[in-house]
Amino acid sequence: LIFQAWLAAAQRALLIAEIGEMAASFPLARPRLLAAALPAHADRVAAALDEALNDLSRRFGPDMESWRWGEAHRATFRHPLFGKIAWLAEWTGLSIESDGDDFTINRGGFETARGDDAFRHVHGAGFRAVYDLNDPDRSLFAIATGQSGNILSPHWSDMLENWRDGRMLTIPARRANETVLHLEPPP
Repeated sequence: LIFQAWLAAAQRALLIAEIGEMAASFPLARPRLLAAALPAHADRVAAALDEALNDLSRRFGPDMESWRWGEAHRATFRHPLFGKIAWLAEWTGLSIESDGDDFTINRGGFETARGDDAFRHVHGAGFRAVYDLNDPDRSLFAIATGQSGNILSPHWSDMLENWRDGRMLTIPARRANETVLHLEPPP
């Protein structure tokens, strides 16, 4: 959390010095920019660390030991219909702390230019699959929310923690008691 806040503050400081208000057009973290600017602008980069620590203290309290990436980096899922209705959106939305960032395998992209909502998880895999082409029944799957789009179903959000934690399920291609219906055109 500290590194990401520092990176965002340093990027803002460097970009504002060079391009002014257009810096707001660059909300994504760019570590290479920081690395390239560090030798010539070490003072700005150091000041950005102080700015980042002050902002995190304001948002999460003075105890650095209690700051957690997941608290700031929450993945939020809105219902496709009810998420557009103000009083239902809060009731039907799902939210969970998540790990990852733009530079990890478990991608959890975020934009830094969002004030108190900075670092919110805004982009990542909602569906994950590992296909076993030799034995499709051993393929692994995860979906971010649950199997059902019905908010009253027990499967509305039952996979949310599995998705966050990287746990996946197998789904057999054919069930043992399944029957197959063959449709043929009339002769």
